[in-house]
Amino acid sequence: MNLLFLNLGAQELVIILPLLVLFFYTAYHAVTNKSLTTYQRSLWILIIVLGNLLGWILYWAIGKKGDAIAPWEYRRNKRIQ
Repeated sequence: MNLLFLNLGAQELVIILPLLVLFFYTAYHAVTNKSLTTYQRSLWILIIVLGNLLGWILYWAIGKKGDAIAPWEYRRNKRIQ
Protein backbone atom coordinates (compact mmCIF):
# COMPACT_ATOMS: atom_id res chain seq x y z
CA MET A 1 0.00 0.00 0.00
CA ASN A 2 1.49 3.31 -1.06
CA LEU A 3 0.24 6.64 0.18
CA LEU A 4 -0.53 8.65 -2.94
CA PHE A 5 2.54 10.30 -4.43
CA LEU A 6 4.61 10.17 -1.23
CA ASN A 7 5.48 6.51 -1.78
CA LEU A 8 5.03 5.73 1.92
CA GLY A 9 4.06 2.29 3.04
CA ALA A 10 2.60 1.05 6.30
CA GLN A 11 6.04 0.53 7.87
CA GLU A 12 7.03 4.12 7.24
CA LEU A 13 3.74 5.46 8.60
CA VAL A 14 4.25 3.52 11.83
CA ILE A 15 7.47 5.49 12.35
CA ILE A 16 6.47 8.87 10.91
CA LEU A 17 3.07 9.39 12.55
CA PRO A 18 4.24 9.11 16.19
CA LEU A 19 7.15 11.44 15.42
CA LEU A 20 4.80 14.02 13.89
CA VAL A 21 2.48 13.78 16.88
CA LEU A 22 5.46 14.24 19.24
CA PHE A 23 6.68 17.24 17.24
CA PHE A 24 3.34 19.02 17.27
CA TYR A 25 2.75 18.25 20.95
CA THR A 26 6.21 19.56 21.87
CA ALA A 27 5.68 22.75 19.86
CA TYR A 28 2.21 23.21 21.40
CA HIS A 29 3.60 22.68 24.89
CA ALA A 30 6.38 25.20 24.31
CA VAL A 31 3.93 27.81 23.01
CA THR A 32 1.45 27.39 25.87
CA ASN A 33 3.98 26.88 28.70
CA LYS A 34 3.24 29.54 31.34
CA SER A 35 6.59 29.13 33.12
CA LEU A 36 8.53 30.41 30.08
CA THR A 37 9.08 34.05 29.25
CA THR A 38 8.31 35.31 25.76
CA TYR A 39 12.02 35.31 24.92
CA GLN A 40 12.46 31.73 26.16
CA ARG A 41 9.33 30.62 24.34
CA SER A 42 10.51 31.96 21.00
CA LEU A 43 13.99 30.53 21.52
CA TRP A 44 12.59 27.08 22.34
CA ILE A 45 10.34 27.15 19.27
CA LEU A 46 13.40 27.83 17.12
CA ILE A 47 15.33 25.03 18.82
CA ILE A 48 12.43 22.59 18.41
CA VAL A 49 11.89 23.42 14.73
CA LEU A 50 15.54 23.64 13.69
CA GLY A 51 16.93 21.01 16.04
CA ASN A 52 14.54 18.25 15.05
CA LEU A 53 14.68 15.25 17.40
CA LEU A 54 17.60 16.66 19.40
CA GLY A 55 15.66 19.89 19.95
CA TRP A 56 12.64 17.97 21.21
CA ILE A 57 14.78 15.97 23.62
CA LEU A 58 16.49 19.13 24.89
CA TYR A 59 13.14 20.82 25.46
CA TRP A 60 11.71 17.94 27.47
CA ALA A 61 14.97 17.50 29.40
CA ILE A 62 15.80 21.09 30.37
CA GLY A 63 13.38 23.58 28.84
CA LYS A 64 9.89 22.71 29.96
CA LYS A 65 10.31 23.97 33.53
CA GLY A 66 11.53 27.40 32.51
CA ASP A 67 14.20 27.36 35.23
CA ALA A 68 16.94 28.65 32.99
CA ILE A 69 17.30 32.42 33.02
CA ALA A 70 18.98 34.66 30.52
CA PRO A 71 22.58 35.69 31.31
CA TRP A 72 21.66 39.36 31.78
CA GLU A 73 18.92 38.37 34.24
CA TYR A 74 21.39 36.20 36.15
CA ARG A 75 23.82 39.13 36.52
CA ARG A 76 20.98 41.44 37.57
CA ASN A 77 19.76 38.95 40.18
CA LYS A 78 23.30 38.40 41.43
CA ARG A 79 23.81 42.15 42.05
CA ILE A 80 20.53 42.47 43.94
CA GLN A 81 21.32 39.69 46.41
